[in-house]
Amino acid sequence: MRLVQVASRSAGIGGVETYVRSLTAWMVRQGVECTVLSGDGGAVAGATVERVKPLARSQLTKASAEAVCDHLLRYGADVALVHLNGGAEMFDALANAGVGTAVFVHTFACPTAKLFRTHETVCTHQVGMRCLWDWFAGPCGTSANPLAAWRGIRQAGAYLSRLGQVDAVFVATEFMRRYLEGEGVPSSSISVERWSPSSTAAGEDAQDRAPANLQHAPLPRTVLFVGRLVLGKGVHHLVDAMTVLGDGYVLRVVGDGWYRPALEDQVRRLRINDRVVLTGARSGPALQAEIAAADVVAVPSILPEPWGLVVGEAAAAGKPVIVSDVGGLPEWRERVPGVVVCRAGSARALATAIEEICTGSLPAVPVVKAKVTETDGPAVLLERLQHVADAASLSGRP
Repeated sequence: MRLVQVASRSAGIGGVETYVRSLTAWMVRQGVECTVLSGDGGAVAGATVERVKPLARSQLTKASAEAVCDHLLRYGADVALVHLNGGAEMFDALANAGVGTAVFVHTFACPTAKLFRTHETVCTHQVGMRCLWDWFAGPCGTSANPLAAWRGIRQAGAYLSRLGQVDAVFVATEFMRRYLEGEGVPSSSISVERWSPSSTAAGEDAQDRAPANLQHAPLPRTVLFVGRLVLGKGVHHLVDAMTVLGDGYVLRVVGDGWYRPALEDQVRRLRINDRVVLTGARSGPALQAEIAAADVVAVPSILPEPWGLVVGEAAAAGKPVIVSDVGGLPEWRERVPGVVVCRAGSARALATAIEEICTGSLPAVPVVKAKVTETDGPAVLLERLQHVADAASLSGRP
């Protein structure tokens, strides 16, 4: 089978890029011929990569859709797996080109990530006209321009309507399945692909590890956050938790984003500069070193995370992970041992969970390497993609 994946980016440490690279590596081991079309042309091991500049998220236009279709036809693709959030024009062009099309939905169609910033509450209604009110009154909007609000909401609605027409839709969590069903996407179209891209190589058995004995580890204990620095990630609550924990704990914040200045101000105001370090973005060996040096990894999101790949990556490295009780994050507890769930938006709950892990007062939480299973993971995705490709071939598509 010839698989072409379409993404805005294939380089970097973001969730989509990490998933594309990991899925490609797994597919190649199964004998699938893989090509990746991305806006940055970042290298993907085992795949042919073509840079299609207009695929940058802000440039999902008719021109970019036509460019992708040209590449698909040139490669003789059996099926396209699209990782774009939005771009109804892309799906229209693929349908017209007769290419079997599947979509992996990594995040919300809503451009505002469903978070009302004033009270840190989550939007629960469908994309529609009410969003225009919420954009400014919530507020949840990303721009003060009414035209930008209308454009973003209209594009989200068009994208969701197209999801009901493609050959297959994949998500990573049951939470995302429920979200799409609530937006009107037929449940029969949606498959949950339960696999962590941080999983070990195919054929390697999962290795059980005894929980780290942090009770006798030298002080200070290191708490790690990895991700984009935006309000919805809840890092400000993790910073507040450091004032509850005291001098025996340090926090390392790995990442960058528009919310960083606010976090720096918060750290100075609380006078904990000596215990909170904002490192900036890390990738590759530098990021792995940060994870290896941590005692516990925290994912304190207040927005409902669709997935949260860093949980799988940390668990695969043998680290206990604390996650908020929102979105798809609690589902990691069913996939990789070592995950502790606490109340979102609460510095005290975070501090309590961190202290209980580090002092050994929680019941033993085994930590294992994440693994790929034969019946619950990429094998299911590959089977579904093969059905899409076969159906396209039988219907006379190119």
